[in-house]
Amino acid sequence: MAMHERIRIAGLLGLAGALLLAVGDQCLYFAVVSGADFLHGLRGIVASAPTSRVLFGASLAPIAALLYLAGFWHVYMRLRSRHPRIAAVTAIGLALCLLAGTVYHALWGAKALRRKRRWARPQSRSRRWPHSKRNCTRTRRTSI
Repeated sequence: MAMHERIRIAGLLGLAGALLLAVGDQCLYFAVVSGADFLHGLRGIVASAPTSRVLFGASLAPIAALLYLAGFWHVYMRLRSRHPRIAAVTAIGLALCLLAGTVYHALWGAKALRRKRRWARPQSRSRRWPHSKRNCTRTRRTSI
């Protein structure tokens, strides 16, 4: 296979990674509401999302990251012949952005599961602290 063909395939794989990450986002955050309602109803959206959908959406991030890497190689190869330094800086910047984005998406699944559990419980004003010698009652913070 010629190098030109490999570079083209890498670009298509990068596009597939972008689409896969968009599917993962929809699995994590999907709700049929307006943007303003989404921001105000995030607790309810996360709490009502099925656990399997949250886990599936979070698990797509590492797969999408690998496909994104192929797309980044495509960008690097296209820039390398004309601007080698710009190509190197671009490749490093894209890789760092990919690392941050992948970690965020993968960890958001765990965060969503924790918040589902927390937001599904009824809010109580007090909580027992088992580690206390007197087992005293303390007030709980109401802010997030």
